[in-house]
Amino acid sequence: MSNIPHDSRNQPSAASLLVLALSTSILGCDARSDAPTALISNETTATTQAAPATTSITVEPTTLDMGDLIPDIAVVKRVKLTNHSSKPVKITSAIADCSCTTPTWPEEPIAPGATVEADITVKAGPKQGVPLNKRVTYSIEGGELVFLSVVAKVGLFIELTPETMRAPADDLAAPEPGEITLKGADATAFRIIGSDPAIATADNNASALTHTVRVDWTKWRDAKRPSKLSIITDHPKTPEMQVLIRRSPPSVTPTVTPPVTPPVIAPTQIGSARLPVASQTPPFTANQRVKPRQYKIVLPTVYPGATVAFPPLGTFVQGSERRAFAPGKIYVFEFFSTTCSHCAEAAPLVEALVEQFSSGINEKAFEFISVTADDESKVREWLLEPAHAEQVKHSVAIDVGSKAQKALQDPTYQVLNPRFFVIRDGVVLWYGHPDAAAEPFAQIAAGTWNPDSVKAEFLDNALVARAKNQTTSLLNQCEKDGKWKDLLDLYDSIAVAIPSRGSTFELQKFGTMIGPADMTVEGYAYGMQLAVHYANDIASLRTLARTTLNSPRVKVRDLDFAFAIARAADSLGGEKDARAAEILALAYFSRGDRENAIKLQERAITLQDNAKIKATYETQLAKYRVNEPKPVPFTPKVTPGAAPANAVPTGNPVGLPAELPTGSPADGG
Repeated sequence: MSNIPHDSRNQPSAASLLVLALSTSILGCDARSDAPTALISNETTATTQAAPATTSITVEPTTLDMGDLIPDIAVVKRVKLTNHSSKPVKITSAIADCSCTTPTWPEEPIAPGATVEADITVKAGPKQGVPLNKRVTYSIEGGELVFLSVVAKVGLFIELTPETMRAPADDLAAPEPGEITLKGADATAFRIIGSDPAIATADNNASALTHTVRVDWTKWRDAKRPSKLSIITDHPKTPEMQVLIRRSPPSVTPTVTPPVTPPVIAPTQIGSARLPVASQTPPFTANQRVKPRQYKIVLPTVYPGATVAFPPLGTFVQGSERRAFAPGKIYVFEFFSTTCSHCAEAAPLVEALVEQFSSGINEKAFEFISVTADDESKVREWLLEPAHAEQVKHSVAIDVGSKAQKALQDPTYQVLNPRFFVIRDGVVLWYGHPDAAAEPFAQIAAGTWNPDSVKAEFLDNALVARAKNQTTSLLNQCEKDGKWKDLLDLYDSIAVAIPSRGSTFELQKFGTMIGPADMTVEGYAYGMQLAVHYANDIASLRTLARTTLNSPRVKVRDLDFAFAIARAADSLGGEKDARAAEILALAYFSRGDRENAIKLQERAITLQDNAKIKATYETQLAKYRVNEPKPVPFTPKVTPGAAPANAVPTGNPVGLPAELPTGSPADGG
């Protein structure tokens, strides 16, 4: 029997717990301050000053220094955008050349002579001790472009040796374990919590400055030969280190029957592509919802199954020049940047995929072309560096004016680096991060891949990305002008227009109402209705509870409401859902009940099989044992010219992880 902190002889059902939630007072606990999930600063530290007004819009500074970064911790700074023209100017988009950098831009036109502020968020990946150099492109209505350079340095806290391993050949029967050394670089002792997947073990469980981790290659094969190994630690600034694993060719090449090339799959109609998910509760449609306008769905033009032209590439600085698709050949276009830390992390994986799918039996089927908008001379210098000269053997082309990006990336409503686009005979077969490429690549090589099988999912993802860009932009505007009804109406109309993801935007609306919009009474009334409607959706219940308990912008936390919702989620999951147990533990801790918080957190740890998440749970449990049980405090948004009030740089008083991996689009984890 599980360790249940309430009387199991009279355990309430999920429905009865929701009745309890509906009977609680709206005004629960008044919390005061909280550590932000991202470190926010108003500094606009510049390495260069703003350029003269040669364009209608200038950005100040022209180079934004984000300072020293901690891996996986987001930092936010602001820039100023000034209109030097005699008429209003509208910025239509802001796009970064790397997924680690997220810019915002004003939704409304900038008046003549006016200056507005925009956020730049940088969240460095796990690779440490590296400089970051990014570029943000602001697109002005009418075609003008304005550029911002973003620089930073990721701190070095643990040295990892090696960063890339080569696995033994599959025909080697009993290979010796591979060894990885982790050495503290900041004099902080740490423990090895585990690995993901569970194919490696540490030399000891004690806290120390140096550890040796051994990889069991038999377990690696049983785990389907993953290309990435995550080592989980309890170091406060390095919860995870990643090692990339490259496959070795067999010592004797087996005889393989070449795959049969399937017929070209023609593009199909996409009118019914947004298919509802059968297991998902229908979107909330309460009578009080107001829809003053209909959200306009604009379908992406690039998706699996779509027909595209060969992307307009500039100079090929390496490899054979290509300007058109050769019949039957599979082209893999990899968008990257020489200054992108995520691209550097993925480079060994890209190399492994190139080795696997552009040689041997696949020689005539796959051709890899890496595409970058970086300066040509800098790319040539980068390719001459020994590490890159050894690693990058395939073609590299310059994306002059970001024309290839505009042809392939922009029409998906997301610009991400690194990112693959796989195309055969002008038909998009798949696109995504190299981490997710192994399975579709294998099916494409075998001739069994059907892009129609993922089209609906990719279309939904693109529509959600576009909608989130719009809600984020309008949120920033509402925080300035206070016209929250516009944003709440937008959430409603998006939920109706994209029914398969409706709960995502309804839950965001709830968080906005009880958070930055400061609509406490109306917000919790809406949250109660959502709780009843999604009574059988555990992910939505978890999100309602977590938003109430842990969102830093919530001034008034209704602890009774959150506790009832958290218990309902735990009951719905049969007390076997790790995330539900973890959020119920927080609910107990927020109510001052340390004993039951610890019991629930211990149960969450036992149930959680993801090593990375389990490590955050264990860190949280340790803080539950020693910190005063109380609600997560409120943190107001930083205003220009003011220091962050009550900000805590790397944590919060309760010790909650800034962001937990989510299980579904609705789960705010």
